Amino acid sequence: MAYMDDTQWITDEKSKLEKMLYIADTFYRLNDIQINKEKSELMMRTTTEKRKYSHNYNDKILIKFSREEINIKAKHPHEPMRILGVYFNIEHDGNYLMFKIKNEIDHLVNLMYKKKITDKHILYIFNRIIVPRVEYWSQVMALSKTQTESLIIPFRRMFKNKLKFARSAPNAILDNPYIYGYRDFYDNQLQAKITDFCIQLNDNGLLGKITEIRLKSLQDQLWTSRPLIEKLPYNRVPHTRKNNYILNMLLLCYDNNISLEYLDDNIFPSIKGGKIPLEDVVDNAYYSKHRKRLREKNILFLDQIISGDKFRLLLWKEILIKAYIPIFSQWKETKWYSDIRNLITSDGVHLNHNITQLFGARVDNVEETRSYDITKKNRSLVACYNSQFNSVVIGKIQGIDETK
Repeated sequence: MAYMDDTQWITDEKSKLEKMLYIADTFYRLNDIQINKEKSELMMRTTTEKRKYSHNYNDKILIKFSREEINIKAKHPHEPMRILGVYFNIEHDGNYLMFKIKNEIDHLVNLMYKKKITDKHILYIFNRIIVPRVEYWSQVMALSKTQTESLIIPFRRMFKNKLKFARSAPNAILDNPYIYGYRDFYDNQLQAKITDFCIQLNDNGLLGKITEIRLKSLQDQLWTSRPLIEKLPYNRVPHTRKNNYILNMLLLCYDNNISLEYLDDNIFPSIKGGKIPLEDVVDNAYYSKHRKRLREKNILFLDQIISGDKFRLLLWKEILIKAYIPIFSQWKETKWYSDIRNLITSDGVHLNHNITQLFGARVDNVEETRSYDITKKNRSLVACYNSQFNSVVIGKIQGIDETK
């Protein structure tokens, strides 16, 4: 299996792939391993425009595989490919996997419908055959509670039929561990997936390093100041990241009140630059809606959009002149600004009392400044707060008024 991660496969990425294939072929020849290169599989990610891929996946690609050249057709991004019995695709789309699991359960249920077997036989087949298969096939996908419930419906219907129960009989009869106690799909997933995820996070080798890099990249994409392991400012997975395995696993942990603590600050540091992260003063709905715009404006902390005295929200024109705001930002007031103004201000200007209480000092970084020795009349810069203009005045002392 070969993998390409760029649409420019014909140039740089193609040459990188051919170098990788040359190393692989060297290993095959060194160990006298015979392989059929025509059976190689190629997964390729391309850009999309108006829901159409830039590459025609019906076309074959000529690739140099060491001493030979092969014509290979790339797998469609949603087309699955099996590796050690587990199915993958470039878009991490789980539709095929759900279809396969459902077919397997339906097949076994239909077989048991026709057999004269007891409830203990059915329970054994379910716990020893169905559950392990589903667990193995779905190890790269986090199933939701709704998905697991939909998968178990045919089995419950058949089990009640074998017991001569009505279809409307309560499911508690099957769920109760003191009666039958069959293994629930969702509970089994929580145990297996979260255990594997914790092992992945604590790995000291290559797997742990790759997980660390992916978590930091995801933290930047989702625009949050703290590591995602510590806090996730979303109550649902963003649509653009719906197939991200790590993000789904984090959400699975949070939904089940499983916290991951004692993080190494050197490995998972928090981003510095302000005292109060914006995600702490707004709700998840606001952050999910405006995350992209805040990232474009480089705004991550509440300190960046309020005045130095921590009493008012900066005007839109004041925010635009900040050094961290891109130069070509639009002058018209945007939706993210008007929404946060309604959330944190009482009259559209002054901050709510609970917001001002978040800051211990009236003015930041006072403890980091040097006191000015006025008797020496040195020429260093001095700053003072001017209440008339509600701002800090910076300058040099030219003279001293002895009367005041």
